[in-house]
Amino acid sequence: CKYPINTGPCAEWTQHWFYNWKTSECESLNFGGCYGNGNNFEKKTECEE
Repeated sequence: CKYPINTGPCAEWTQHWFYNWKTSECESLNFGGCYGNGNNFEKKTECEE
């Protein structure tokens, strides 16, 4: 997944995960709770699939 990291414009911060295609690893991000894109996962295991 090559979507860029997108934390979303809202402010209900929770830990989510995104796939960093440059490092080939799932990394955590602070997600604002709304919008985002297809490279945004609630669980690390979902990101790793």
